[in-house]
Amino acid sequence: MYNKFKGAEMATAAKRILVLGTDGGLQSNYALEYMTKHVYREGDYVYVVYCPKLRMQQRGCSDLANIDKEKASKIMTEEKNMLDTEVRLLQDNLDELKIKGEIIIGNPDKRPAEALLETAKAKKAVMIIIGSRGVGKVQREITGSTSDDIILNAHVPVLVCKA
Repeated sequence: MYNKFKGAEMATAAKRILVLGTDGGLQSNYALEYMTKHVYREGDYVYVVYCPKLRMQQRGCSDLANIDKEKASKIMTEEKNMLDTEVRLLQDNLDELKIKGEIIIGNPDKRPAEALLETAKAKKAVMIIIGSRGVGKVQREITGSTSDDIILNAHVPVLVCKA
């Protein structure tokens, strides 16, 4: 005979896949802390999707035509070193907090929301956790909000942590 309580215990012990979005900012750090205290439990696996703002990306295509190769190469090397350092720090944070997971660097050619949503779908995540800067109404109307974009398009629950 099936024991419904035994089945419930097994369901709660099952491994959950979580996706945490980060850009290395304070809001992202708060989201990690909140997830650790209130969401993460033993057996979970966390994909940390790191979506940094790169200087070359912020320059835009029109500026890239005017930059000399040596300067561009120097900037790219600096950005690679910065990415390596950030990824190491993120992994150290996961290790220190005893969180099982891995770091994924978001494609810089995609919006952060797109990278998080694609990762959540591909990895079969049960939740997406993100921080929020709380941009003003005017800025949100002009540039949009990553958290709004994720909430509107996610196929799983989204936890937005406001610092």
